[in-house]
Amino acid sequence: VRLVQRMSASGAWMLPAFSAFGDSVPLVRTPGRNYTASPASLLGMLRDLGLDQPAAMYDQLRRRRLSLDDLPPPRVRTAVLAGVGLRTERSFEYARPFSRGFGDPPDGVEYGDGDGSVNAESARVPQERWPADGTHNY
Repeated sequence: VRLVQRMSASGAWMLPAFSAFGDSVPLVRTPGRNYTASPASLLGMLRDLGLDQPAAMYDQLRRRRLSLDDLPPPRVRTAVLAGVGLRTERSFEYARPFSRGFGDPPDGVEYGDGDGSVNAESARVPQERWPADGTHNY
């Protein structure tokens, strides 16, 4: 997790979408625990890292059904822009378990397609969830 994302509540918006990965694909692996894109797992990861502000924001977004997975299609003409073609982090492996203040770089990184920040799987979520009815362009 990048420093600015660890220190800012807005980092909750950068977490992977559950509908893109489900709960069977480990996105972060540590010796004692694997973390998936499930809301409970992501919240657990934030709490294990001691990231109280992003954890609280993520939990509130989830409870209020305001995460990317919960949002209905906008009722206005919408264009969704997503970059692709750049090597983008997809999953991480760490040699030590997470704890408050953890800041080690990953020991292993799996890369995939994306824009350098958001992986292509998450960027495609609106296209896969919202109807192609002429009001949403991808």
